[in-house]
Amino acid sequence: MLAKCAKKLVNVLESIVYILMVSLVIILFSQVCMRYFLGKGFVWAEELSRVAFVWIIFITIAIQVYYQKYLAITFLYDKIKRHQKAAYFVVQCIILVFFVFLTYYGTEYSISGYAKISASLPVRMCWIYMVMPISGVLSIFFIVNDLINTCRNAGEAAK
Repeated sequence: MLAKCAKKLVNVLESIVYILMVSLVIILFSQVCMRYFLGKGFVWAEELSRVAFVWIIFITIAIQVYYQKYLAITFLYDKIKRHQKAAYFVVQCIILVFFVFLTYYGTEYSISGYAKISASLPVRMCWIYMVMPISGVLSIFFIVNDLINTCRNAGEAAK
């Protein structure tokens, strides 16, 4: 049940990333055309493209956590043949702690941005910064889902 929910959530996140990427290309292409042909660009295009890029990165981090395609140093992990499952569990817990910190401090940072307004967009900075705790919560959800599935599979294999 949780795995199906996670898969559907990843599909939605991938769609959001695709939409943001297409939007980013359109915004940047129109900005280049405006500057080349008219000599002036949109005031808001640079900041909006930067925000879209940051959102793409943070949402993609959560997607990569789901697929377990994040950066990993596997030298020691490959050397430990007998305790790989325990090492995997420890590494996942360390990554989980990282995302708990990202969520906590990302939330603090988002709250601090409430009083600030974007320079060229009519948006409070807290909405722009909100991607950090969102990415953290999504990553925590995916890691917990993976740990539950790993424990469940280990329990079934032991039978």
